[in-house]
This record gives sequence, C-alpha cells and structure tokens, in this order.
Amino acid sequence: MPRGSAPGEHRGGRKAGVPNKTSLSKSAEIYEERKRSGRPIAVDLMSQTMTHYWNLAAKHRVGGPEPDELKFDHYLGKCGNVAKDLAPYETPKLQTITMREETLDLTKLTDEELTQLESIRAKAAVRSGNSIGVGEAETGTDSPADREVD
Repeated sequence: MPRGSAPGEHRGGRKAGVPNKTSLSKSAEIYEERKRSGRPIAVDLMSQTMTHYWNLAAKHRVGGPEPDELKFDHYLGKCGNVAKDLAPYETPKLQTITMREETLDLTKLTDEELTQLESIRAKAAVRSGNSIGVGEAETGTDSPADREVD
C-alpha cells in the first residue's frame, strides 16, 4: 500500500492566504509603530474622511442646519465613494454558496429511527424559535405509524 500524498495532492497545513503567527505579530508591530510616529494610517484616515463627509452631508440635508440639496448630494456621494473603498478593510466579503437539495427516502427508516429523527427535528426547531404544531414530536402523540406514506 503506497504511503504519502499523490502528486499534486495537498493534505494538511495552513490554507493559502492565512498568515502565520510571525506575520501577524509583525503586522501588529508595524501598525503600532506607525501609530506612535504620528503618521496617519491609511485605513484610519479613510474612516475619518468618510465620517467628515457624512457630517457635512448631514449638515446640508433637508431639515438640517443649512439645507442645500446640491451640497447634500455632493457630500453624500463622496462619503459613499470613501465607504466603498474602506469596506474591504472593515467588513468581510460575502461569498455565494450553493445549496444541494437531497431527496430523502424515509421509507427506508424503521419506526424507531423515524421517532428519533422527529425528536431531533423538534428539538432543533424549538431552539431556532420555530413554532411546532400540536400533535408533533414533543407532545408524543404523532407516532411514525400515524403518518401517511405517499
């Protein structure tokens, strides 16, 4: 029986793009050093700029202290542009997931297995806040024998 990985197969270790402890600590040191030096950090500067434009837009909104629709639109647009550039640093990017739909053949389960499955489903539904109707698993009145089979 051959041992080890097949050519091109990767079995373990850190996933690509995940920094090691040394890289993380070095990045933290650089960040702190730049903060101490008084030099603005780009992400902090972008955040402050976005807040500045947001405050200017609020000042010129309808009902604000100095209503001016053109200035409001201008500052809100600038705020949005900075927010768009800042977002990748503050918010994780969401990825699309694909759900696989599986068809279950419950006729292959025994009455005992169906009872267990129903109690697990009832327990999970209660935890997630879903309501369970009368006659379902936690009341014990809906046995597998009472269910209709299609």
